[in-house]
Amino acid sequence: MKSSTKFSSGYKSVNVRPDAYGKISFFGLLSCLAAAVLCVGCAMLYALNTNSSMRLMQVKLTAMSHWTARFENRYRRHSNDLPLKKEEDLANNFPHRLSRRSPSSDDVQLSTTGTGVPYVRWGRRDCSGPSNELVYNGYAAGAYYSHTGGPSQYLCLHNNVTYSAGRYQEGFQGLSRFYGVECRDSSWVSSIFDLSLTEGASLSLHSVPCAICLARQRSNQLMIPGRDTCPDGWTKEYTGYMMGNAYSAKHTTSPICVDDKPQVVPGTEGEQHGEYLYMVETDCHSLPCEPYIAGRELVCVVCTL
Repeated sequence: MKSSTKFSSGYKSVNVRPDAYGKISFFGLLSCLAAAVLCVGCAMLYALNTNSSMRLMQVKLTAMSHWTARFENRYRRHSNDLPLKKEEDLANNFPHRLSRRSPSSDDVQLSTTGTGVPYVRWGRRDCSGPSNELVYNGYAAGAYYSHTGGPSQYLCLHNNVTYSAGRYQEGFQGLSRFYGVECRDSSWVSSIFDLSLTEGASLSLHSVPCAICLARQRSNQLMIPGRDTCPDGWTKEYTGYMMGNAYSAKHTTSPICVDDKPQVVPGTEGEQHGEYLYMVETDCHSLPCEPYIAGRELVCVVCTL
């Protein structure tokens, strides 16, 4: 026979069996555990909904930027038929807008005699040297800075693009795109580069030009990172600094040698969110600390033979 405990409650005594305490504690613990699981589940659902909303907002913002780009491109296509005043208004509304060039002004007539080797002069719209000829100039282009894929190298796009008549689709259908390349370093680079030819005396947030040059009577070209002189017998075409995308970027792009007396694309200024270009510095954790110096900008030279 089980014993019981007698409690006095007011005018009447109450008998409580000892095992009732265990049952009450077990069911209470079970209720608290169920409530905690419910709270955690609600919090996870809220977090998932918040992340989904943020992703949806990012997709909408990306779509809006693409729509804006298409809108600007349509204005550009019809800009040749607009009066001068409207041309100026469009230039004010789209500070990154460039006027389309006529074929006669940008098609360089090259001589057809002799041989030569082409090379890219990044950061300039011209070629130097008596034996060099300009093939064409244009704009540095690459993948979008936050995309995980896309082109893995910078390319020099022609300054006056042509499209096959009737053989294109308006709007974005493909999954690979080119964007303009912008210098992203702040004003500290002004003390490193010679800005005497740089429009506005600033590189920051400006698009990068490029030129395809032909070195006559040469058969080889070489870019040497970490040097500003060429080997014996080679001709120095230009010197510069190594530049590339950031180490935190989501895709890999081969660095380029940007002329140390650079120019910018006229009429380009402001944050455009294309491909980004930064100064390359050396770190001697894995490189030998002599002669490399941690934190120092890396020079380069382009040579021909």
